[in-house]
Amino acid sequence: MATFDYVPLQATARRLIVKFGQTGTVTRLVNTGTSYDPTQTPTTFSCQLVVLDYEDSKVDGTMIKRSDKMIYVSTAGLTSGLEQSDKITVGVEEYSIERLKPLNPAGTLLYWEVQGRR
Repeated sequence: MATFDYVPLQATARRLIVKFGQTGTVTRLVNTGTSYDPTQTPTTFSCQLVVLDYEDSKVDGTMIKRSDKMIYVSTAGLTSGLEQSDKITVGVEEYSIERLKPLNPAGTLLYWEVQGRR
């Protein structure tokens, strides 16, 4: 049985997000120091992303709110994966991550799908 090679799809996803998207920033709080008295330092790194509105049929007011955005984050240039506690900044808008889902068929991470909330 032949296996499918997802690497070309990863390159296509990266290329399309760069072409039609924009640059954003991911901010992560990193703990340093002792475990009983850690110092939280915000660490930022840039990423390429596309911000979209949810379809009206998906907005239920509870799980997905009208102001939520669907954000596709490219894997290009990311040195580590995204985490639920990260914040994503696009222009002047900062979004917390409500839901984080990697599109990861057969172990090849194509992109991250994020439900962002202001």
